[in-house]
Amino acid sequence: MGEWTTGGGGSDDDDKPKRKSAKAVPRRSALKSTGLAVGGVLGLAAAGGGAQAYRTGALAPFNEGPGFEPMKAWDPVMLKSAADLRGSPRGLIAAGLLASSPHNSQPWKFMVRDKTVDVMADETRNLGVIDPRRRELTIGLGCCIENMVLGASAVGITPLLNMLPEGPGGRTLARLTVYDSAAKPTKESEALARRHTNRGPYAQARQIDKRILDALEALVSSASTQLIWLRADSEAGRRFAEGTVKATADFIADAELTAASDKWFRFEAGAHKDGLTLPGVGLSPLMTRLALMVPRGLQGNTHQTWLTMTREVHVATAPLFGLIAVPALDDVGALLEAGRLWQRLHVQATVMGLAMQPLNQMFEMADRDAALTRPSEAGKTLNGLASLTAKVFCFGFRMGYSRFITHPSPRRGLDEVVG
Repeated sequence: MGEWTTGGGGSDDDDKPKRKSAKAVPRRSALKSTGLAVGGVLGLAAAGGGAQAYRTGALAPFNEGPGFEPMKAWDPVMLKSAADLRGSPRGLIAAGLLASSPHNSQPWKFMVRDKTVDVMADETRNLGVIDPRRRELTIGLGCCIENMVLGASAVGITPLLNMLPEGPGGRTLARLTVYDSAAKPTKESEALARRHTNRGPYAQARQIDKRILDALEALVSSASTQLIWLRADSEAGRRFAEGTVKATADFIADAELTAASDKWFRFEAGAHKDGLTLPGVGLSPLMTRLALMVPRGLQGNTHQTWLTMTREVHVATAPLFGLIAVPALDDVGALLEAGRLWQRLHVQATVMGLAMQPLNQMFEMADRDAALTRPSEAGKTLNGLASLTAKVFCFGFRMGYSRFITHPSPRRGLDEVVG
């Protein structure tokens, strides 16, 4: 659905603002967008709702299943007894597994040699027509690399990071060498399994203090990346919001894009180890369980659901948008650094009690239009915003405070990603 998803812990209430709760999703829109008309709900029994609920895990906790073991393994108590992870490249990989990636595609694989671990792209997990430039794949790999760095202290490792050791055209995107140290978990390392995308409503009226924004800006550590903030009520913020909604509509009108996106959408709650699951799309727990109980034929149009949520929740309730810029969209090193920056931002936001969600629809449509050599409305909007920087925007997101209950996304295990 043109969005990223992130790992999460077992907590259902990680983002807790101290003031009044965020604007709720309009009930009528939520019912319509999930296909849960009154007649459909009342007809569940006749349509085999009980069997459907069992198959999809509608009545089970949303963090049960083999895909959630990597998050549980990163629990501080579990890590203390995980002797196989301490001082080992496997410990770094365990942290990398929890990183953000486009459509939760997890496009990484690892090669371990003694005390080193190489991070490489798993090309079988490319999003295809959604990501013709490999922009999102490369950013996702940067997220993974940064998670490994942030998590190292929790498993008794001081890592030596060498980015692009074979050059920009090489297969190895990063090489981390393991040096033993005392295990000293940090707030950031402990937040890795709690960091997750929050697709619910944010408290639009609650602005984010400038000191927080300054602290997040201080996380920019590479000259190849730049972070730009857009207040939602500013002219630039309104252009970004309107462009995001328009790009979402254009995305779902493209049959090839929606088909490629559908490959990564999982209707079941706990039967998969990748992809975007229904509990993660931003519905309330009750609506999520009802949606899981409804047979597929009655669930409505998921693409229209995404458009409705984008227009009525994602951009409508956001107090702030953020953009990450790089020198060029074909600069592999800069895109990796953009991913590392996004991961640092999201982890730190989790520590601070803030919610975040990537909004990359305009970037995806601009990439699609460029691949088809046609005029791009999304590209035009992004170019108009480019006056805010000397670089090119490659990633966008929203940020705010939220009481919305979020759910973890599944992950592949260690043995499935090590070559």
